[in-house]
Amino acid sequence: MTGKKQGGIFPLEYLLSKGVELVDPNGDCLDIVIKKESEEELHNAIVLLPVKQQEIIEKVYFDQKSIVEIANENGVKRSSIYERLEWAINKLKKYL
Repeated sequence: MTGKKQGGIFPLEYLLSKGVELVDPNGDCLDIVIKKESEEELHNAIVLLPVKQQEIIEKVYFDQKSIVEIANENGVKRSSIYERLEWAINKLKKYL
C-alpha cells in the first residue's frame, strides 16, 4: 500500500510503517492523560534538582545503571552515590 491519502486520511499500514504509535483503544483516556501529566510533573521536578542529582536520577532510573557502575564512573564511593540518590529522591518528594 502506498503512502497516498485515501479519502483524506493516510492508510493505517502506512502510518504504522512510519513509526506512528497508536493509543490502546481498550485503554482509558483519563488514565492516559493522567500518565502524561504525571510524567510532565516528574520532568519539571527533576530539572529543579542540582545537576549532580539530576545525573544520578537519570543514570539509575532511565539508564538503569547500578550504584556500583555510577560510583566507578565518577571515581567515588558507593555511599556517596547512595547519599546523592537519597537527597534527590527526598527533594523530588517535596516538589511533587
